[in-house]
Amino acid sequence: MDMGKILENSVKYPASNWKRLLIFGIIVLIYQFSLEILMRHLNVSPLVLLLIIPFFIAYFLIQGYQLRAIGTTIGGEMEAPKLNNWLEMFVDGLKIFIVGLVYGIVPMIVIFAGLGLLFAGTSSIRIVGAFILLLGAVILLIMTLLMIMGISNMAYHGEIEAALRFGEIKEKIKKNRLVKLHSDVTYLGDV
Repeated sequence: MDMGKILENSVKYPASNWKRLLIFGIIVLIYQFSLEILMRHLNVSPLVLLLIIPFFIAYFLIQGYQLRAIGTTIGGEMEAPKLNNWLEMFVDGLKIFIVGLVYGIVPMIVIFAGLGLLFAGTSSIRIVGAFILLLGAVILLIMTLLMIMGISNMAYHGEIEAALRFGEIKEKIKKNRLVKLHSDVTYLGDV
């Protein structure tokens, strides 16, 4: 697929249904508005904490809709998915959150260990902490890429376990790498 076609599709996709785009935009605004008020006025009033409820509801709906969009795109649909089955969308968003926690737990442990050493003790311990922190950042990058593939696998299969099928994801990576390598070699051969 050429770059022009990709850009054309990226503009057409969200605009394929203005009503869905508007509803999704309202959900995103609720999320952003709640987050903004929470961040600015957290110390002012305990009533502000009630904004946590619409914040999380909107967050999980956004994540659930993104999972639905990934699934329909993988299925070959060229129109934005419907905004219906709100409970299902909420649960799908919760699934993405859980998958994010699973994929993020190891990098976060390494990063926090690095931070702990970085702000403790002697300069040699701080240097070790900096290296561990850097290692944690690299692990986080790798796990984020794997998580994206896992979420795509979950969207394709429709079950949370698919996001954690590391063997299946590894095989897809190998397969796609071979396809990319073949296309790169073909491109270089054409040049």
